[in-house]
Amino acid sequence: MTKKVKKIAIKENYLRLSKLSTKELEKEFDVDTSKGLTIEEANSRKEDYLKNHKLKTHRYDVIKIIFSSFFNPFSLILIVIDIFTFLSDVVFSAPEERSYLECSTILGIIILSGIIHLFNELSSYFATNKLLKEVSSTSTVLRDSTKEEIDISSLVKGDIIYYSQGDIVSTDGIILNSKDLFIDES
Repeated sequence: MTKKVKKIAIKENYLRLSKLSTKELEKEFDVDTSKGLTIEEANSRKEDYLKNHKLKTHRYDVIKIIFSSFFNPFSLILIVIDIFTFLSDVVFSAPEERSYLECSTILGIIILSGIIHLFNELSSYFATNKLLKEVSSTSTVLRDSTKEEIDISSLVKGDIIYYSQGDIVSTDGIILNSKDLFIDES
């Protein structure tokens, strides 16, 4: 099955499920919406259904960051200017008129700019990873008639999930009821 055919099948299934009543959904997912799943049901479904994963920290590629720090559009323009300055002030000038001052000044600006850019990139990388580690990836679910907060990797098909203001929607699902619902899909 190709990706496109798979996407169409998933979309059609969502469309079919969106037209079902709450009772039909309870039957489809084998769950009582007033009690939620039992812990035993959730554990048995964990092996059969969904695989949710925690947020990953982004990978650190040293060579890419160093390259982008020293070879960005600003630096490339300065490198071109430095080459022309070197040609005009050193290569094509008389020996007694040769001056390395402008070339070395521009080269210093390129290096300083690259170091500042590299420092900013590393700082933002470490700050982002620190924030991702602190973000708890949990959802409030109904299990055994009790609301409890669980890690999103423990969500299974048929879980009744409760969302409140500011929560991140952690998985695809069907809204059974809502009050003043607003979703920012970004």
